[in-house]
Amino acid sequence: QREEDYHSRGFIAQFRIYWSILKIILLPLVTVFFTFFVTLAVFPGLASLIEPHNVSFNREWYSVLLVTAFNLFDCVGRGGVSYFLVKIEG
Repeated sequence: QREEDYHSRGFIAQFRIYWSILKIILLPLVTVFFTFFVTLAVFPGLASLIEPHNVSFNREWYSVLLVTAFNLFDCVGRGGVSYFLVKIEG
């Protein structure tokens, strides 16, 4: 029955439902998009320009080490969120 009701609605009714959802999630959607876009567009280029202060360190591997450390801690930070959720009462 619910599936028949869903398919029997008109295009305008479905569009209104999707539009109401989009209005609710638009700001978080844009924020997350620009966060990922800027992070992935800017970080590798800037990391490759950073020079090590320790001259004995291998300069060829320094940018690889920086990008690897970023990706490792990014993964740990994203995965750790599920373990350290703060319960907000309200």
